[in-house]
Amino acid sequence: MVYYFYFVFPFTTTLILDPDAPFLCDPRNNTIEIYPHPTDFHKFIMCDQNDNTFVRLCPFGVADCNYVTSGCKYSNPCTQQEILAGNMYQHDPCGNQTNYVICTSLGIAEVTQCPRTRIWNHDTLHCVFEYVHDPSIPGSGSIPSIANPCLHVHSDHVYFPYPGDVTKYIFCDQFGNAFARTCPGGIWNEQSKTCVSGSSLIG
Repeated sequence: MVYYFYFVFPFTTTLILDPDAPFLCDPRNNTIEIYPHPTDFHKFIMCDQNDNTFVRLCPFGVADCNYVTSGCKYSNPCTQQEILAGNMYQHDPCGNQTNYVICTSLGIAEVTQCPRTRIWNHDTLHCVFEYVHDPSIPGSGSIPSIANPCLHVHSDHVYFPYPGDVTKYIFCDQFGNAFARTCPGGIWNEQSKTCVSGSSLIG
């Protein structure tokens, strides 16, 4: 997994105010904000809770801050309330489904990227396949034409019909992954949630 550290709260290093930095802070937002630097992609603009403006270099290991800030206002989701409640995993602040945030006990927010072909499922706190996965398909095994129907399923052994093919069905695991399965010598019966032999129709 790849980790990107895009802000720290509370500050663990000394920051120096930059009076020449462009003022981008939102006075209605009383949390830390992060913005792209308008002229230097190796830097970004940080606003503190009092709307003081700082210019920071990109985090270690991140060559281009456009990925970190992506033109969207970041505010630290790792608040004291969330940490005390034990909510150490958060959505990506800019809605990137392939990323999620891990909060440390000090309030440091770490943006983590799911493996390729997977997205974050906040219901189960796991990275899962974005589309129905068929291990028999060479390569990634993904079926881009069939979205994962298991994202908000909270129990193991849940089944869905396979679109356009009654000889198959979709199996959900406990994390919200969706797998294509083939009925052994029969067809899928949606009413009974089982494979049946003969010419039974899907319920």
